[in-house]
Amino acid sequence: MLRSSTRRGRAPANNSDVLAMFRLVYSGEGATEPLVDDSSLTKEQKWQLLFDRNWRNLAPSSQTKWLVYLRKWKKWLDDHPEQPEGYLVFPSSKVSAFLSHILADCTASSSKDPHGAVKSARKALRHLRACQVGIPDDGAKFPSQPYIAGVTSRAKTATAEARQCEEVDPSCSASTLSNEEYASLLDAAMRFPDKQVFAQVRSCACYAGSWSSIVPTFCCTDDLQDTRYFMELICSVPAKPLPMQILALANNAGKANQDAQMTYAALANHRQPHLDCLAYLSQLVLYQLNVSKLPLLALIHQNNTSWRSYRMFFRDPSMATSKQTYYDLSTMLLKVAATMPDTLVKTKVMHLMRCSGTVSLAAAACSMDVLRVWGRVS
Repeated sequence: MLRSSTRRGRAPANNSDVLAMFRLVYSGEGATEPLVDDSSLTKEQKWQLLFDRNWRNLAPSSQTKWLVYLRKWKKWLDDHPEQPEGYLVFPSSKVSAFLSHILADCTASSSKDPHGAVKSARKALRHLRACQVGIPDDGAKFPSQPYIAGVTSRAKTATAEARQCEEVDPSCSASTLSNEEYASLLDAAMRFPDKQVFAQVRSCACYAGSWSSIVPTFCCTDDLQDTRYFMELICSVPAKPLPMQILALANNAGKANQDAQMTYAALANHRQPHLDCLAYLSQLVLYQLNVSKLPLLALIHQNNTSWRSYRMFFRDPSMATSKQTYYDLSTMLLKVAATMPDTLVKTKVMHLMRCSGTVSLAAAACSMDVLRVWGRVS
């Protein structure tokens, strides 16, 4: 079964009990200066700026993810009234105890990604803590505080142990695809009866993992949801015996690209048909023009710039002009994976390709600096 480790989508509307925790103020020993009115902003306006930066402006998928752990934080504190300072994310020993609780739950449920759960819980609390005025700053960044860093270290060890198979094969990972698994996924896509799903999954999977890239940029889920046709460029590169045709795709959006920096992927034909992303994308374009009836050519002929809004990957042609949701793309991949002869048990869905491509480059002896740049990882 291919499944996601966290449910994603739009944040539920009624979260007043959780959001009330953002308003809490610490006034105990060592409290920092409270927000006060001044000539430019009231204290309420100052708090709203904090709230906007740490919550309101987050992507809906991120809000949904963090809400899961904020609710767990609230429930854990309700069950442990002996903990000091109520729902405040302070002191760090209390935070450490909560993260240890998350780690214990993951271990008990045989999770393959306890570090991911602890990291997500820690991030959710960091956003909450940033809005709770008055909490002392101990001089270390929130994740680096000794109590918290200790739990994170244990979670990494637990993840490494959980992802090791019985034969102690390091390549046996719950968050990546082996070459055989990847080939099996593409085979299943090619045999899938719904040709719209087949064309989308095959191209999306190969592009997301940068399997035939000259300049890879391993795609976040948010990137795939917003990849547009007008960001493509075909160019020729001198090569022997024949010039090489390159498809360059640009992207300046996505939640991992807060500064709107332009990033590029350069795709070429691959000698292995299963990894030929350029051929897949070419066939996808033909399918969408002739079967899905996207009016791209007509709009370009009419000098109508609305063609720029069409996305390359979409669940339904009627939705092609708007950014896709996580479920629009993941649902298609899950349908294909369900038809594979050998069941996949993974902790990721859309991020599976990105992780797999990164591991493949690492196996090819690429440096960590190159992986960080191409994969946009820290």
